[in-house]
Amino acid sequence: MLFKAKTKERYDQHAKDLPDIQPGTVVRIRAKEDEKWNQLGKVVEKCAEPRSYRVLNDKGNIVRRNPRHLIPCKDRFQIRNDFDYDDLEVTTRPSSPEPPNEIVTRSGRVVRKPSRYS
Repeated sequence: MLFKAKTKERYDQHAKDLPDIQPGTVVRIRAKEDEKWNQLGKVVEKCAEPRSYRVLNDKGNIVRRNPRHLIPCKDRFQIRNDFDYDDLEVTTRPSSPEPPNEIVTRSGRVVRKPSRYS
């Protein structure tokens, strides 16, 4: 038990709490996939869970993030709307595509079903 107490004491000497982020603050969000700070967001609210915030990102989605993944910044926040609905073409698909007569394996061999199944 003494070892645990000593370890905690050493850890607590240099550990510090992250500052609270107020709702409405513009932040940079660290993406989970590539670990880059390339997404902007705006803090909507502090969640009931400890160390958790709801953030409106620049794509218009609300995500929940830990303050470790948020950096307050002075950039201007704007929701990106990269999609232009006017250029959208409506395409129709056939209701059911016809199955191919021959099935070819990945190695290139043609699979022939036994005659009793035809």
